[in-house]
Amino acid sequence: MASLKAEKPAESQSSEQAKKEPAKAKSSGSSTPKAPSSKPAPKKTQKRSRPKQKALPQNLILVLYHASLAY
Repeated sequence: MASLKAEKPAESQSSEQAKKEPAKAKSSGSSTPKAPSSKPAPKKTQKRSRPKQKALPQNLILVLYHASLAY
């Protein structure tokens, strides 16, 4: 009977160590930046580039502004 009692604590210690080891592995695995596998990676959208508009000269802007006021 005494031998059974001596074996039980040894088994519980090994099972506790086994429980602690995966926890360490999880914590070290979480330090690496990985996206969760349950969520799909966001798709990168390609930006559509518009041709750049040339700035109008200041005097042309004034002429157009005054012409619009005349009408």
